[in-house]
Amino acid sequence: MSLRVEIAVESAGWDETPDLSAHAGRVIAAARRLADVTTAPAAEVSLLFTDDAHIRQLNAQWRGQDKPTNVLSFPGAGEVETAPLLGDIALAFETTAREARE
Repeated sequence: MSLRVEIAVESAGWDETPDLSAHAGRVIAAARRLADVTTAPAAEVSLLFTDDAHIRQLNAQWRGQDKPTNVLSFPGAGEVETAPLLGDIALAFETTAREARE
């Protein structure tokens, strides 16, 4: 079954990441295999590569925590096996880069 990965890059910090789209697709495919998940035909997941300022806004809006975080995930409605939209994942450049250095 195919899984479409939609990618949006909103922070210039991610520009230095080589082959970001290809790498993200490989990571999603590997996670799907490891979890042994069957998805709906033509299912979709979206990835947002953003910065700390934007992810802080999302974290405050959706989790009530006014601070940046490394990643936020928003599951789609319905069961993974039948839902065409699996969900959204947002990653913050500054926080993930700092954690990688640490």
